[in-house]
Amino acid sequence: MESNKILSVESQAPALKVRDWVRGEPLANFQPGKLYILEFCGTWCGPCVGAMLNLIELQETYKDSGVEVVAVAADERAASADEARTKLDAWLTENFPKLNFRVGLDDTGAMDTLWMKPSFSIGIPRVFVIDRDGSIAFIGHPDKLHDVLPQLLDGTWRTSAQAKAAERERIAVDEPKARKQALMEPIRGKRRAAEEIGDWKTALAAIEEGIALDRTTTICARLKSICCLIKSATWKLAWRCYGNSFAKPSTEAAHIGCLRR
Repeated sequence: MESNKILSVESQAPALKVRDWVRGEPLANFQPGKLYILEFCGTWCGPCVGAMLNLIELQETYKDSGVEVVAVAADERAASADEARTKLDAWLTENFPKLNFRVGLDDTGAMDTLWMKPSFSIGIPRVFVIDRDGSIAFIGHPDKLHDVLPQLLDGTWRTSAQAKAAERERIAVDEPKARKQALMEPIRGKRRAAEEIGDWKTALAAIEEGIALDRTTTICARLKSICCLIKSATWKLAWRCYGNSFAKPSTEAAHIGCLRR
């Protein structure tokens, strides 16, 4: 990724490209004078529920301070746009009866291309704080917002030494992960395409290719391998290959969310 395309603190905020607003009035662009908290979330993301609940409280607390929370689901996997919208709508209804901010759906990839990839953001929930002048003031996990929000509100955070150090650390940690994920994307695409048509042999080969490229994801990859072997009616081989991979059944259960990806 070219350095002039990196999205970081002090960068001008990219455009807001949301195809469909599932909650709240449409927002075409960020209004000067307001401080926006843009959160990327997803129905498949367990931690996103807690993050959304915290943001609901935050919006209520700071509603008179010019703070506006906006959430966008930009990584929903569904057969159609209508299915993605229905899934998101149901998730919001079930989990957030007191929702008090806009929620949008983008299934075009535009928000991911404009925001997540240029900032080396590979996981959700992820928040971007857009300052009153349209510049990025913070990028990170929602849990860290409470520590810096007072300084964000009084305008002292963005240019502080603490903010610059935090941003350098964030990029140093996230950039290698993002570059590795970029290498993994074609492999994941191959696996998903094979799974959709029930070609478990090809899916398994893609998983093993991914393990060879990035051994830090071995637990999730092995779980997916087990599924592929079981679905291809080779469950005995799955047990022989991976039966001793996990110390306790609870370890496998704790990582079962990986199978959604």
